[in-house]
Amino acid sequence: MQRSPTCPNCCHNFGTQDPSRPHGPRLPLLLQCGHTLCEGCITKLGKQRKSIHCPKCDSVTVVGEHGIFPDIYVLGLLSLNRKLSMDGAELAMIGRIGFTASKNGVRKKKKFKKREQSAAAEGVSPDDMCDECGKKAATAHCIKCECNMCGVCFDKVHHASKILMKHQAFPLNKVTGTVPLICPEHDDKKIDLYCDDCEKAICTHCVLFGEHKPHNYMSLEEKNKEVAVNIEPAVQVAMDTIEKLKSADK
Repeated sequence: MQRSPTCPNCCHNFGTQDPSRPHGPRLPLLLQCGHTLCEGCITKLGKQRKSIHCPKCDSVTVVGEHGIFPDIYVLGLLSLNRKLSMDGAELAMIGRIGFTASKNGVRKKKKFKKREQSAAAEGVSPDDMCDECGKKAATAHCIKCECNMCGVCFDKVHHASKILMKHQAFPLNKVTGTVPLICPEHDDKKIDLYCDDCEKAICTHCVLFGEHKPHNYMSLEEKNKEVAVNIEPAVQVAMDTIEKLKSADK
């Protein structure tokens, strides 16, 4: 198991949650200079300021609208160490590696079976269950975390730090379980309009604050209905052709 990475400023081990621990929040955050500090140290260094001086190289990091992002590499090391530690504990208890592998396989099958049972109780498929607990149907999607969660797990995971609390929960479509389209120009804003002049799907902010303000636009729902009406004759021709081909094969 690799040595647990530590913050170079306070020398305490990095962590992923539990901001109430004795030394404060330990989430690893990446500065623009490439050095990583814990969230507790960055909070102290950037208090009442919009920029942070790195204590290692004195480079300046400007704190943007979304704050400072976590160091994914360090988070990966923490996750790997935690997994290796858990695996090591299992080996010590069981005493035989072969039996451990077999037991892990059985555990995974049981876990998937429980997921299937929970999905049946929720009336959805196993793929539509919460990625975190696997016990409840997913109701929200986090774009930053790239996962679907139930409401309870979303709140639990994203209250671990100030950075994660800024993530937004986008409701999943109750019928298809799909994620709403997000505007590439305005991060975290849902696409709900269509610009006729540019022939492009846009969000409300594009109309209020962007270049589409003087253009002709309609709701995405109205545009979908219009397209459906226009392609209906082509669909009917295709269906008739398929029926003729089926008849020819008989």
